[in-house]
Amino acid sequence: MNLTPALARLLFHIHRQPGSAQVELAATLEITPVTLGRMIDRLVAQKYVRRAADPVDRRAFRVYIDRAGEPLVEKLVELGAQSTARAIGGLSPRESLKLERQLAQLCRNLASGGA
Repeated sequence: MNLTPALARLLFHIHRQPGSAQVELAATLEITPVTLGRMIDRLVAQKYVRRAADPVDRRAFRVYIDRAGEPLVEKLVELGAQSTARAIGGLSPRESLKLERQLAQLCRNLASGGA
């Protein structure tokens, strides 16, 4: 797909949160804004994403998937679904739902710092 795993992850997050500010994306991905800026530069050069000026903050940019990036996002979604199917293979629908709930709880615990 001509993307590093980090760039693919960024592209997927831009797809999930179109119009995100670069600072927001950096926080989501837990990387510095400078690193994120370089990654976005690479995706812009490949025409996978585009920056647009923030209508409220003239110093900020919002990031969107560009036309060339749309087929890549579709492929990422497809690969993600295949990976999930492989991961939960052999689990019953009930077990799969229980696992999903438990993982969601783990994520909430980690995000809040709680137990």
